[in-house]
Amino acid sequence: MKLILGLFGILLLIVIIGTYSKGFLFGKLGFNSPTATIDKQTYNLTEAKTQSELETGLSKTQSLPQNSAMVFLFPKKDTYSFWMKNMKFPIDIIYISNNKIIKIFPNLQPPPSGVADNQIPTVTPPSPADTVLEINAGQSSKYGFKAGDNVTFKNL
Repeated sequence: MKLILGLFGILLLIVIIGTYSKGFLFGKLGFNSPTATIDKQTYNLTEAKTQSELETGLSKTQSLPQNSAMVFLFPKKDTYSFWMKNMKFPIDIIYISNNKIIKIFPNLQPPPSGVADNQIPTVTPPSPADTVLEINAGQSSKYGFKAGDNVTFKNL
């Protein structure tokens, strides 16, 4: 009986610590995962945090699961350029400023093999952005996303 009460106490302590540590414990277990919602469509996010992740984005992955996205959070607004170097699948790139879409570049295709880096086109927003989302190609059109739409982020 003491063993059961002891185990229950430990479990209760873990729950309390997980709850009051801003979801750190549960976030690592897959709870409170970061999300972005545009209109009624919610995406599970992978954040590009390190310099290497910011430079490579999704280029090291073979595909992006449905309802998933990569998010790039920048410390200041600027006209950050993106390209499709080493990408293996098409994506939509969404530029965001103050939680509103400012520009969507839909259906960007991977460059053909053998193309020199200086021949790969870049995309740049018309005005400074602080956030970029990369989602599967065609989803911006499928869900009717447009400039001015609000983007709600959670657990970032």
